[in-house]
This record gives sequence, C-alpha cells and structure tokens, in this order.
Amino acid sequence: MHKRGFEVMVSHSVEMALLLAQENPPEYAVVDLKMCGASALLLVEVLISLDKYTLIVVLTGYASIPAAVTASAITRRGATICRIPKRHFSP
Repeated sequence: MHKRGFEVMVSHSVEMALLLAQENPPEYAVVDLKMCGASALLLVEVLISLDKYTLIVVLTGYASIPAAVTASAITRRGATICRIPKRHFSP
C-alpha cells in the first residue's frame, strides 16, 4: 500500500485502532471481525462517527451465524463485508 501512495497504520487490537483513528481519522479502513480486544463493530461505529465518508472494508474468514449477524449490523452502518476463505489467503 505504501508503494501506491497510502499512509498505512497497523493495529492488532481494537483499542489501539481507536487511539490511532482518533488522532488521525482514516479515509480508508480495513477491519477484521476477529481483532483482539473490544468488538470490531465498536471500531466501525467510531470510524463512521469520526468521518461518515470513511470507506470501511470489514474482513472475516469465519463463517458462522454470529459473524453473519455482526456483518449485517455493520452493513447497516455503511461498511462493506468481504468474506475471504482462508484457503485463498496467505499472510
């Protein structure tokens, strides 16, 4: 992403992401539903409250009823849900 001109901030927990976002609200955000700490839904809500035009992509590799319910709640708040099966992802 740096090569494409983006400033990238990385957080491994919702709490750290909240601090980073409040200091410098992002134009784009990629959020994993299984981030450590508080609910990723809380992070999405804060990102939207900081800037309703932030483009948010929520990722999950977990196919479950609770994840689907959370995904539905997030899309009602304006995020896009992308399910990437683990077999197609290698960090």
